[in-house]
Amino acid sequence: SSVVKGTPASILSAAAAEEQQTVSEIALQVETPQSYVGKILSDLEDEGFVESRRPEDDARKRLYSVTQLGEEFLDVLERAYAEA
Repeated sequence: SSVVKGTPASILSAAAAEEQQTVSEIALQVETPQSYVGKILSDLEDEGFVESRRPEDDARKRLYSVTQLGEEFLDVLERAYAEA
């Protein structure tokens, strides 16, 4: 993707690649430390772009998924990059 690795937009884009992912799975995709990715995901959740839930089998984990707002934001970004 043309989004710079490690930016909030790239983290959101990576989160959208699968329906639900952990911080570590997203961090691997964007080649960015888990601690930073976790903070950005928390910020994105506060803004309504992603949501998280704890799986019943492992309450230590969080699974992140992109919300409708997040999907719409990514669509806008894609169009902007396509026109650039």
